[in-house]
Amino acid sequence: MLPKRLDKSRYFRSMDMCMPVWYCMGMKRTALFLKEDQRKKLLALSDKTGAPVAELIRRAIDKYLLERAKEFK
Repeated sequence: MLPKRLDKSRYFRSMDMCMPVWYCMGMKRTALFLKEDQRKKLLALSDKTGAPVAELIRRAIDKYLLERAKEFK
């Protein structure tokens, strides 16, 4: 069992960059500001699913871009 949230974050850090595999190529580090409630909900979802917060954000962005795909044509 992993101790606290901070330790869990360190544990998943290496997996964060390679989960899922297709994200390993061409990723760039990006910083963003989240509202406190967004951050708390993402942390809770991360704890529940085991997916890193960064992965949850990437999935949300992919879904958003897919929904708006016709605007890119």
